[in-house]
Amino acid sequence: MTTPETVHALMEKAMEDGDLEMLRKLVATSKAFSSSASIEAQDRLNKLRLASPVYENQHAAAKEVYAALESGSRVVTLAARMQSGKTGAISAFVQCALEHCIVGDCIMNIDKLYVVSAINDRAYLAQMHERFPEWMHPRILKQSGLSALTRRLRVEPGLLGGATIVIDEAHFAAKVDQTLDRLLRGREDVRLVLVSATPDGVLVDAGGAHVIMPPGAGYTSAYDMLVDGRVFQCEDLGVRRHARAFREAFLECFPAGGASKYLIVRVPADVGDLQSRVVNTLTSVFRAFTCERVVNVDEYLEFEPEEHTLLMIVGSYRCAMTFEKTHLGALYDLHCDHTPDSVVAQSFMGRAGGYDTPDDLLLWTHIDTVHKYETYIAGDIKGWSGATLTKRGESRGTFM
Repeated sequence: MTTPETVHALMEKAMEDGDLEMLRKLVATSKAFSSSASIEAQDRLNKLRLASPVYENQHAAAKEVYAALESGSRVVTLAARMQSGKTGAISAFVQCALEHCIVGDCIMNIDKLYVVSAINDRAYLAQMHERFPEWMHPRILKQSGLSALTRRLRVEPGLLGGATIVIDEAHFAAKVDQTLDRLLRGREDVRLVLVSATPDGVLVDAGGAHVIMPPGAGYTSAYDMLVDGRVFQCEDLGVRRHARAFREAFLECFPAGGASKYLIVRVPADVGDLQSRVVNTLTSVFRAFTCERVVNVDEYLEFEPEEHTLLMIVGSYRCAMTFEKTHLGALYDLHCDHTPDSVVAQSFMGRAGGYDTPDDLLLWTHIDTVHKYETYIAGDIKGWSGATLTKRGESRGTFM
């Protein structure tokens, strides 16, 4: 006898096996057991599962977040390492809510569930649209969408009443009078899920439940790379001896005649002669390489270079952005004596790690921050510096 439980179990098996044809047949079968609301929720859930598969650590973290909201917490913070699957955890959270909708005991209105970020980057929005089905797209917002929503609330003040808002990269534009504060100020009837690898002052001010998602199997962190001898202290590349040391260390790992690789270097902004000094030094020291100043490295990384190629970028590729690493040999971050730890962590240190980190990828960053992050992500925030956090572990003021 076919029962709802049997159909559900078969659907889970079809998802694991990637059998999309069987999944579609089972979806049709499941409709015979459900109310119209359950049918819609099941349809949305299946579309989400197809768009964004998730893993066990993400499911577990999502269930913790949902349980905290269900038990009465209005705000829950979800912390996870850079590139460890925070987007998958968000998808798992939405899936968890939909599963509750199917059986009729969901604590939230799915049509008022938003996934937002104050990042103002079209690439970020495009990436999120790829990972979530179309029924969610109108409520996936980046910075410009949040500003438009804030303006709309002036004429429709009840629009967000009872909403649940997942804020991705919740540390970004999190200060008082910035984007998130203008949107959420005084809105105590909104549930918040704050997602970040560096929550900083937001974590201090939010209080409430705090969930830490461990990385899944196969994850490589910057600390793992450091232990493996592949992380070095970044220096001022406008100084020739530092640029030569960089070249020599790279060629020791990737000698001429072997596979060609990309080297990505973050250079200073165009203020005074800082940028030109670094660019001119690199171009001279790496004259045997192809050297280019670029805006979009993605146009290069997809293809194997014909020879070692050094790409110089300025301020992009920080939080939420990923590199295609197949042909990537080295990442060299900008040296600065007073860069906050969170800025360092969200830069190349955070982009180097993940589930696709090559065994020979080299990283130049601030080594002190690599060490400190290991205690920070475990919950000990003292000694860590960020835009919204003092080294004493006190908030500098956030939207919370």
